[in-house]
Amino acid sequence: HEQRADQLGQAVFDKDDDLAVDFVTAASNLRAACYAIPTQTLFDAKGMAGNIIHAIATTNAIVSGLIVGEALKLLAGAGSRCSNTFLTEALNSRRLINASKPEHPKQGCMACGKAVVTLRANTHTMTLATLIRDVLKTRLAVNVPMLQTGDFMYEEGEGLEDDELAVYGRMLPQPLASLPGGGLVSGTILSVLDETQAFSVNLVIEHQ
Repeated sequence: HEQRADQLGQAVFDKDDDLAVDFVTAASNLRAACYAIPTQTLFDAKGMAGNIIHAIATTNAIVSGLIVGEALKLLAGAGSRCSNTFLTEALNSRRLINASKPEHPKQGCMACGKAVVTLRANTHTMTLATLIRDVLKTRLAVNVPMLQTGDFMYEEGEGLEDDELAVYGRMLPQPLASLPGGGLVSGTILSVLDETQAFSVNLVIEHQ
């Protein structure tokens, strides 16, 4: 901003503008680092930027605009006016965009509601590691589980202290019924949360 104060808010990207390419390269590499995507050299970034086809009046641009429109309704406190929107390519239709009132979340849907799942297992032989690997991650597609019921808690993910990792690691080989807080026994309702995908489910445990 010190070099081109007069262009603030109205600068136009040009692949032959060294300052613009420097900025785009730095910003894109920072973004890539957040998602473990390989970073690019200044030369590679310049070549990519020069070959970008601008998304003007394409489906991506239209959908992005529609999403922002729905977000503005929520920010304005008008959630009741949100709608499902469909694009049509029918030649005999006089409307490109059609809207309808969204349906209420399904109670049994794990993505849009608080679902309840019953797990029937031998709580004296099934370990916490088996529950997490075979049930939560394999069958329910949980990425980073956080489990809680009563005085029992287990979680994974970034930000955990070394002592927490050690405690949770010692729990993994233990049978469900032998876990801290009285164990995960028949009748236990285990709350399973995955904040990486806004997923939650109540797991009702039945011993068999």
